Amino acid sequence: MSSTDLEKVRILVVGDSGVGKSAFVHLVAHGRAMHNASWTIGASVEVKVHEYKEGTPSQKSYFVELWDIGGSINHANSRQLYYNPVHGIILVHDLTNRKSHTNLRKWLGEVLNRDGYNDRKPSTCDYDAEQFAGNHTPLLVIGTKMDQLDSHRQTSLQMSQIAEECLADEINLDCRTDAHLAPGTTNAVKLSRYFDKVRKIRYSTSVLEIISTNPSEIKGTGFNKETIHVLYLGGVIMLVLLLTDVIRLICLMLFIASSNNLFFHPQQVQEQHQLVKCLE
Repeated sequence: MSSTDLEKVRILVVGDSGVGKSAFVHLVAHGRAMHNASWTIGASVEVKVHEYKEGTPSQKSYFVELWDIGGSINHANSRQLYYNPVHGIILVHDLTNRKSHTNLRKWLGEVLNRDGYNDRKPSTCDYDAEQFAGNHTPLLVIGTKMDQLDSHRQTSLQMSQIAEECLADEINLDCRTDAHLAPGTTNAVKLSRYFDKVRKIRYSTSVLEIISTNPSEIKGTGFNKETIHVLYLGGVIMLVLLLTDVIRLICLMLFIASSNNLFFHPQQVQEQHQLVKCLE
């Protein structure tokens, strides 16, 4: 298969200026750290070939486009041009800068409001839990500059609030250390599963198709726990109704067969044979 035949997904990487988005994207795309990062003006794009469901019979290669969006507030209006289409969102914050984490809500709100759901300016849009509940775009939260935390803070890090609210996975790492995303590590496995999730939702015909294969894959797609429970309950009810219809159909077939004398008692069969002999 040529490279032009490969499927592709487009993932936005957003966050405040200076949090390490470009370093993260470079590490993901090239497998090695970037040591001369510069400010991103507008957006820059890196492409990675990812193996969907690697090591299984369903393995398939596809392109992951990582759109590194410049975080300068001066470009708040123009960066809307890069927000369509979007198949995944990666929110990046600096673990040593609490404000950069707080601002993730604004970044998520800005992306979700890209189609003009309200009249507010992009820079004033904030994350709305109800709005995200109706959006199925997979979300991943990245915390950078972990090396600048003392050992106590590194071991006591808790899940970020926005990741917890959106039921999204989270990765904390040092983008200047290749080993933090080395193949086989926990971080690399999380990232690979996220890419798989983005690809699957992008090319799946329905959400029910995703859930039926692996319920865990809806994590970080905007479904809260209540929604997940409703979907499961609906699936169970549909299965019960289907089984009920099958049982009714079988009963109807048996009734029709009995009415047409397709099933006979052994004694009835013997009497019919005797009647045929007499007629002969």
